[in-house]
Amino acid sequence: MEKYFLLAALLMASVSASAGSSSYVCKNQSGTVIMDAMAAGLDGIINIYYERIGKKHHYRGDVAIKPGYAKDTPPENFLLALPTTNIKKVSEKCERMHVIQADGTECYGREAWNIVTEVNYLISASNGNAVFTDEKLGADSQVEGKTEQGYIHDRFSCLDAGVTTAGGCFAEQDSQLIEWVEIPCN
Repeated sequence: MEKYFLLAALLMASVSASAGSSSYVCKNQSGTVIMDAMAAGLDGIINIYYERIGKKHHYRGDVAIKPGYAKDTPPENFLLALPTTNIKKVSEKCERMHVIQADGTECYGREAWNIVTEVNYLISASNGNAVFTDEKLGADSQVEGKTEQGYIHDRFSCLDAGVTTAGGCFAEQDSQLIEWVEIPCN
């Protein structure tokens, strides 16, 4: 039984070590509105922390962050985040893993990125209606960026970060050198 557990653990470790991942997180200055997706332009989750009648509330739901890859209209229960300004790049750092294997062969593998941007988003219901209505989150609710009409229109700081798969160049335990080399971001 221990053999199978060890084999399964090694298999899971090797698969997770070769997998890539990415994330895209945007939040307004006060942190009362946070959007999170697997990558820029994809559907994700929105968290809105607001006050209504003197009590703090939390809304968590789906959001379509545009411009995105999906051409379809989001479902009724989604919120829609549309950029109203050009995206301003604040900082960026991109790197590639450089490996010299135990036998002296050299390769370049994973690439990683960390890009911070700022953009204004207008957040509405998927049908274009306001978010803060008596039917949705309450017209009398308060949150940073809420307009008189009940939409959210605010400046967001966004982090697009991730790492690619190894692409055939794996860093092994006996590798002579494993280092991250800065490269231009595309």
